[in-house]
Amino acid sequence: MSNESRKAKIQVVSFSGGRTSAYLVHLMEQLRVSAEMDVRYIFMDTGAEHPATYQFIRDVVSHWGIELTCLRVKVNPELGQGNSYQIIPLESIGPDLQPWIDVTEKYGTPYFGGAFCTRTMKIEVCERYCKDNFDTYDSWLGMRLDEQGRIWGERLFPLLRRLGFEDMEMRGLYAELREMEDEKSSLQMLEQRYLLDTATAQRICDRVKKVVKSNQRFMSEISDYQKEDVLTWWKSQSFDLQLEEHLGNCVFCIKKGINKVALAMRDEPEMAAQFREVIMSESVRVVERRQQENKVMYRKSLSLDAIAEMYSGHSREEIAATIRGNKAYESGSCSESCEAFIVDNGQMDLFDSI
Repeated sequence: MSNESRKAKIQVVSFSGGRTSAYLVHLMEQLRVSAEMDVRYIFMDTGAEHPATYQFIRDVVSHWGIELTCLRVKVNPELGQGNSYQIIPLESIGPDLQPWIDVTEKYGTPYFGGAFCTRTMKIEVCERYCKDNFDTYDSWLGMRLDEQGRIWGERLFPLLRRLGFEDMEMRGLYAELREMEDEKSSLQMLEQRYLLDTATAQRICDRVKKVVKSNQRFMSEISDYQKEDVLTWWKSQSFDLQLEEHLGNCVFCIKKGINKVALAMRDEPEMAAQFREVIMSESVRVVERRQQENKVMYRKSLSLDAIAEMYSGHSREEIAATIRGNKAYESGSCSESCEAFIVDNGQMDLFDSI
């Protein structure tokens, strides 16, 4: 899409509170000025981020002078009735866990493999706000060049790797297919250039077509930066996110590896106690499903208490070493994405049902 076409659309940037997401804000501010784009910034507050994340968000707003719309889910307690959203002041965002309290009272506790918390607190909130306020818009996420797995999805990314595609080639293929309006030409190009069978070529085309239909854009479309580039860039700035990586996103996110959850519990015992109080409260809806009834929220069918018990005999450094040993801090290792806009196949399915 040309810059002229983008000018006609509002560009909505989801700012998650992380470094890459903030770097995308920096890039979009440059485009807003140089290309005269209408850019809007939104943040979906789950009430479960680390205090340092909330401080970083406020720092970005104050240092760069952006207008940030902060949103929270407004839960309708009646089952079968949709929820809405509320706009809250920047000074009101913070780790009070209120969205989690409201959501668990209605739906019970989310669990790995059933992360309706993402849908309820982020995707639906974001989609409804955008539909209420913008006629046409593109939505932007901070996906770097080295995060092609998150762009292509868990089904296609391994296939493209087996076919020999490196990150830069995947980005180029995505950009080329995005601009091709005729599906027949796209299929022919894939079959002839890469010697793909028709079924595989169709899967690739369908993925790109589905992302385009959702009006989704990625940072990698306008930047070659990878994880280390982003980290290096932040070292030269006057402020930065003062937070270790395992404490990012919701601090006790159910999508995190259990060693990251264990380390987060060790580093933030008060926050862990507060989170446990919320999910163990008698006000949480009890659903006749094993995971929810027994608070089995995490990987390997573990509860928060079970994770604490599993690592009780290990020091903090020993737990941290398991994360480094598994390369869980490296680019491409994160399976904990919790996006406000549609990205992976599961989120695409959620989008189709809204």
